[in-house]
Amino acid sequence: MKLRFRRQSTTAALALLVLATGLALPAQRARANSEPPSVHGARYTGTGGLGAAFVEGPPSVFHNPAGLLSIDKFELTLGFTTLLVTYNAPFGGYGSEQDSPPLIGPLPFLGAGFRVADDWVVGLSLYISVGFGGNFTNIGLLTEGARVTRDTEGNVVSTDGTQDPFVTDPPVDQSVQLFIAELAIPVAWEPIEGLRLAAALRLPYGNFKAVAFQDIVGTWAPAEQTVAGFGIPGVFLGVQYDVSDVVTIGAAYRSQVRVHMSGRVDLPNGLGSIGGRRAASLAAETDWYVPHMIRAGVAFHLLERRLMLSVEGRVQMHARANRDLTFALTNDHEGLEDGVDPAAWRLAERTGLNAFRSNFEWKNVYLLGATAEYNIADNFRWRFAATWGNNATPATTVTPFSPPPSTRSWQVATGFGVDIGTHLVLDVGFAAGLGPTAVIRTDDPDNCANDAIVKGGCNGNYSINSWFMGLSATYRL
Repeated sequence: MKLRFRRQSTTAALALLVLATGLALPAQRARANSEPPSVHGARYTGTGGLGAAFVEGPPSVFHNPAGLLSIDKFELTLGFTTLLVTYNAPFGGYGSEQDSPPLIGPLPFLGAGFRVADDWVVGLSLYISVGFGGNFTNIGLLTEGARVTRDTEGNVVSTDGTQDPFVTDPPVDQSVQLFIAELAIPVAWEPIEGLRLAAALRLPYGNFKAVAFQDIVGTWAPAEQTVAGFGIPGVFLGVQYDVSDVVTIGAAYRSQVRVHMSGRVDLPNGLGSIGGRRAASLAAETDWYVPHMIRAGVAFHLLERRLMLSVEGRVQMHARANRDLTFALTNDHEGLEDGVDPAAWRLAERTGLNAFRSNFEWKNVYLLGATAEYNIADNFRWRFAATWGNNATPATTVTPFSPPPSTRSWQVATGFGVDIGTHLVLDVGFAAGLGPTAVIRTDDPDNCANDAIVKGGCNGNYSINSWFMGLSATYRL
């Protein structure tokens, strides 16, 4: 009896961490990876996140640090991108789809650059490189693979018996929130006229919170998890080259970084400790990987530089970085009120139940985009953009929190910039993510099986809508 219950509490922690992390991992809103596209400098919200060949000023630290060399003396940029996301997904198979409430997430950016010599610019920037969240409220049915029939008021009246559904009374909520922030320290150098080189040191920090109502070995119960921590520093390298007065090419490479996060999994009353069936708390730790990224583009400056046209391509290597997630649980409160029975925990360690590996099977994300910017007046510019990309999420692991699998997700963007006096520039940008609804007709036999703790690839319709609104101000000397 003790062993069975110990397995339940350990599995509860597993269920929450893998579910919450796995569900959130693919959420790029428009193109299904963990990096919001149209962010950090509202000019680049309006260009759909493109800018490898033409980015300028402090936002270059995020897009291509070589653009810092556009700074004359000193520039400071403060910006906010508001991300609004809604999902429609099933928690009980076909017929159980429901809309999530709008999730509004502010993604701030603060950056500065200072020219220290004729050919050198240094900078400092703080921004969110990975940011997402999702929540569903009033979930009335859980068990992703169950097929249900509802009455005219939406109540579950029958199932076909493929899985044992859990009808929640009262309805429950699920939520996931993650951000990875980076402090970047760039240095940019122009060795010859027209050639700009740069490198930035990136110092990452991650924070993850989740609340999930999960099937824990036949018992449905909520669990809460919070982990946070710093990562191993990475680099961001960039180059821009003026081929002529008309043509500029640019490219950037971002290294993979690992963010180690640790914290706690809190299990509810009746699923935690063995004696007295009290609530329990376990130490948890995991690693989050921000993948390698390569982007390259070309910009054309026409009509005496009043018109800029640019095309760009990007690859994010999720297939290498995000094939799986491994995390560990520790009974560090042994002997305390919220600890777990030592004998049961030792058995869990011997059988490997204190460490878990979850497959994600992510795909690389490929992006193509084009943008145009036109100077309507000397102090007013308007811009448009469109991008196309595939989703990292495969059909076999899609969840209610992940953007649906697709090879044709689009983003459209627009915005404008205005000079106010000689020192201040204001930019405003808007973008929307578009994509088809994914129809999963049958349960994945491995990931949506009855005995799967964290289910994915379950039948139903999955869709996501995303909107961006950016506002930034740049002060120049």
